[in-house]
Amino acid sequence: MQNGANFGPWRLRNYSTWTRNDQASSWNTISSYLQRDIKALKSQLLLGESATSGSIFSSYTFTGVQLASDDNMLPNSQRGFAPTVRRYRKQ
Repeated sequence: MQNGANFGPWRLRNYSTWTRNDQASSWNTISSYLQRDIKALKSQLLLGESATSGSIFSSYTFTGVQLASDDNMLPNSQRGFAPTVRRYRKQ
């Protein structure tokens, strides 16, 4: 189950599963967090249970606070920026 609610700039999200068999049932929370954009830092603040992005290293779950850069807040001209390198030869 994926559910959430928005409160002004804050986003509350919960990802959970419910399992039932003949003997028992269980409710498992995968992640549950409160998140908002921090425009001045071009970042997102996350409070609660979640996982890292795993874009470079393996992803891991954590309970706490995360402040992470968000490239989607950058103008298109600055996303994936790499300088142009030119080489000139003197003749």
